[in-house]
Formats: sequence, structure tokens, C-alpha cells
Amino acid sequence: MPRPFDSEAARNMYSADPRADARADPGADSGADSGADSGADSGADPSAWFARPDIGAPGLLPRELLQHARGGDTAWLGALDAGHWQRLDPVDLTELILTPPARLDAAVRAVQHAAVACLAGSGWRLVDAPAPWRRPADPHWWARLLELAGSAAALLPMPLAADLGRGRPLDDLPDAALVPVLAAELAAGTLWRRRFQSEDLAAALAVPGVFGVLAAALTTDELDAAWADPALLGNDPRHLARVAAAVLADPAALAPRWRGLLHELLGRLDALAQAPDAALAAALEQALDGLALPGDLDLLRALLALRARGATVSMLPAGLRGAAAGLADPAAQQWLLDALAGQPGGLAACGLIEADGALALPWLNQYAARLLADPAVRERLGVATLLALAPAAPAVVGATLDARMTADPAATTGALIATAGWEAWRDWPGRAAAPGPGWPGLAALWLTHPAH
Repeated sequence: MPRPFDSEAARNMYSADPRADARADPGADSGADSGADSGADSGADPSAWFARPDIGAPGLLPRELLQHARGGDTAWLGALDAGHWQRLDPVDLTELILTPPARLDAAVRAVQHAAVACLAGSGWRLVDAPAPWRRPADPHWWARLLELAGSAAALLPMPLAADLGRGRPLDDLPDAALVPVLAAELAAGTLWRRRFQSEDLAAALAVPGVFGVLAAALTTDELDAAWADPALLGNDPRHLARVAAAVLADPAALAPRWRGLLHELLGRLDALAQAPDAALAAALEQALDGLALPGDLDLLRALLALRARGATVSMLPAGLRGAAAGLADPAAQQWLLDALAGQPGGLAACGLIEADGALALPWLNQYAARLLADPAVRERLGVATLLALAPAAPAVVGATLDARMTADPAATTGALIATAGWEAWRDWPGRAAAPGPGWPGLAALWLTHPAH
């Protein structure tokens, strides 16, 4: 029986050296003959070749398919799907996929790449060796496994993925393989071996997805929470930013048990007085979008403080605005307005005002005086909203409407008529003079409005 994961066989079977292929199967026909006789020269339509009754025979993949590819025709690879590859002998296919790409010629590398791309999301797994301890002592082979763990982890059987980290410190594993290996160790019940690697685990938090695995390990008692000690995170600004971005990207990080870690992490970053990089800025927005108010007000304060370091003016995420709409406590409402006023662009840029100039939160009208005192907010408020808020600051609203009438008489007249506010504006209390001489043509605008 062929031995899966036998690196010597893989070198012989898939090597770019044609003599190695001959040694792997001395009785095999030459590449040209086998392609002609077997149907592997089916060109862009491989269906006939893959429909042959012996398609799953051991040795068929290297003896015919790869020889055909070496003949210069690889266009047919694009027509294959996972079902085609799954008909091949799984041991042959496993050895092709596990052969280090550097040992393959360009044509066979193209076949290997196509196989991995098709099979990665199909549910197919590499064939594990019947005796795991008989795996080759070949560092390039193990490196290939780690490469696959980072790029196509779904191909690795869970026990094999868990085996990749056995006896290896985390900093020996490439970042791309950390999550698949740790997740496999958790599933296999072997993650407990890293209980005394808290510092390494804390450093690994900078890799997206690691936090979720470690947090899940707490629920199974595989690990304790020593890795979450903020003291283990160090003081390197770039590392802290990477950890914050990776942790905040996981919704589980917003759970109450992680508040201490998040507050310490966000506080350190805020103290650096540096603008968040793109990854951290995106994670901040995602975290803000997932907050539950009023329970998360303290965390909201920390997130907004760091967010305010950014130079980009942006609206609050829709989820946060939705949560803010339910705030009923006046103290919480006032605190939120104070926090938002410190954001880039202030209250006017946070999405508190809809595109049509209406207020986005139902309780904002209770803070009319504060809103109207901000020139940037007044500029974005619609005529109907200005009229509704006018009792809190009638002189300010009147002056604002007069300025709009001067700047754009047609649009302002239309808005006043549409909101039934024309007469209120015309007779605005406190105006030194009635409209007329200062706004020539208003009568014509009023008469020609479509509402009349």
C-alpha cells in the first residue's frame, strides 16, 4: 500500500527531473505517449479524461495528468472544479499538494495551485498517514504543511493541524498558521500544553483570530486567563496597535470580562497621542458598531477618545447610532453629546443629523439650545428642524433663516413653503425690519412656487 506523506516518494513522483519520474514508475510510458493514449490531451474540456473508469487508480495523476501538463498545456486547469480533483487517488493528490513548490517545475506547480484552490473549500482533506509517527523528518515538508495551514487550513485533518505545533514555541510558527494550529489544538484537547506560555500567547494576540481561540479555551478550562494580563503586552506602540486592532475585530472582546484588558490597551494607545493606523481605525469602527448602550458607556468613552486621535472626519457607525437612540437617562445622553463633541468634526459630523436635515436621535430635541449654539450643526439642520427647535433660541434660528434667504432665496422660499413656515419666518419676532426691501423678488418666488 502506498505510504501517504512519504517525502521520498513525493520527490520521485513529482520532481521536475524527468528521470525521477521514470524511477517512480519505471514501466510508465513517456509523457507524450501516455498523453496520447490516455485521453489526458482533452484540451480545455477535461470531462472525458476525468470520466474514465480508472480515474482513481494509484499513479494515474503523476503518470498521465502531470506529464500532460509538462507538455505545455495547462489551460484546461481553469475548467476543473473540486469534483474533478476528488475523483483522483487521494494519496497521489495528497503527495502532490504536500510537495514543496520549490521542488516542482512551473507546469506541475500550476497543477498543484489549481488543486489547492479548488479543494480548499470543498470539505476534502489530505489523507493522513496510517502511522503518524512515520512522517518524514524533512523540514521542507513540515514548512509546506505550515504554509497550507496559513493559506488553506481546511485541507488539513484536525489531528495533523494540531500536530504541527507540538513541541514548537509559538514564535516558531508563521503568523498565518497560528489560528489554524491553535484552533486544532483546542479541538484536539492539547492546547493545555501552552498553559505556561502566557507571554507567547499574549504576543500572539496581535494576529487576527487568536483572541477568539484563546477566549474559547477559557470556557473549556484548556487555559487560564494569564495570557490576558495587560502587563504582558509590552510598550511597543506598533505592537499595541496590532493587538488592539486584532482584539477589537472580535465581537467577543466586547464582553464584560474583557473590559480590564480593553481599557488598559486603549488607554495606553491614547496616551501615545498618535492617530490610529488604518487597521486600528477600522477595528474601532467595528467595535463602536457593536456596543450596547447604556451598559457600555465607559468602553464607549475609551473607544471615542482613541478614535478622536484620527484626522478623518466620519459618521458614527449605524449600530452605535441605533443603540444611542434608546438612551433614556438624561445624564447618559448628555455624556454622549459631550463625548461626540470631541470627535473630529464635532457633533455636526457624527451622523446626528440626517441627510434631509432632521435629527437622527429622538431625544436630541431636548438639547436644542446646545445644538443651535454650534454653527456647524445649524448649517446642516433642515428648515423644518430649525423651526421646531426655534423656541430654544429664536434669535439664532431667525438669523440663520435670514442668512439662508440671502444666500439662496429660491431654495429657502421653497423649503419654508413646503414646511408651512413661510408666515412664521415672515413675521419672525425680534427682526428689525419686515422682509421686503432686503429680499427683492420674494413675492414672485412665493407666487411661483408649485404649491400655489
